Amino acid sequence: MTRKVWLPLLFVVLLSSLCFALEGTVMIFPDLIVSTPERFDSANDYPLPLLADRVLNTTWTFKWDFDNYSGDWDQDGIGSWLKIETISGTEIRSIEIINGYAKMWPVRYIENNAVMALIVEESSGNKQTVQFDDDCQDFQEIRLKKPSSSVKLIIDDIRNGSKYNDTCIGEMAVFDTKGNDLITKWPYYVFTYGEANRIWQVRGIDANVEYTATMSNINWAVVNSNADLLAFYGAEGVEVYDVKTGSATKLYEGKKVTSLKIEGRKVTATVEGVEQSKSF
Repeated sequence: MTRKVWLPLLFVVLLSSLCFALEGTVMIFPDLIVSTPERFDSANDYPLPLLADRVLNTTWTFKWDFDNYSGDWDQDGIGSWLKIETISGTEIRSIEIINGYAKMWPVRYIENNAVMALIVEESSGNKQTVQFDDDCQDFQEIRLKKPSSSVKLIIDDIRNGSKYNDTCIGEMAVFDTKGNDLITKWPYYVFTYGEANRIWQVRGIDANVEYTATMSNINWAVVNSNADLLAFYGAEGVEVYDVKTGSATKLYEGKKVTSLKIEGRKVTATVEGVEQSKSF
């Protein structure tokens, strides 16, 4: 097996090994994962997908269940983070964010907390602190010191709102070295959240729910390069959602699936140690 083939397969195996240790909220694109430690068991009014829906009237807001979970951050989210990483190793060149709550500018922006500084940790080993303009409704750029396959944005400072104690980030764009926005490049992605009963959903780039997986004990999800076929897998089989037909198919029910990949419209899964494929 060549190194180019072996490394992606190892990545899939590592993700599978994490299975039920998965915490927080996660967005899975064909070649991008966006995650935060945020923990909640029911739908949040300001969840992670609103960070990428390109609608200024919506915002992602830091939320944490301090009653049930401890955390290395405070009520304002200082110390909390967003992690952005590519699956294939594609290098990220820059990130742009619209800070705070941009709805009804500047009233709602002023009423809510805004991020004033982020610590940027790059997989390349570089680290920097980025300051933000507190009077800007547009995207503000975070230029990485060196292209990296993984970036962690840690909230380091905030400006308190005049009315609400909610720390907001309105929008985010992630650019590779060729200038492609790895978020808007794909029309669909998988969003997963919840602790006691984790929910897995297919959503459009507008954050609207297209499909909610019904299979239990899902470990992970995979999206093909066209984002028109999405597969969930875990201890009870595979559930495939076909965007083209709007239909779902369950495969290998009741059997443990430890890894899965999609090439075009072909799903290949490791089912109880045996590789099996099905085309759609």
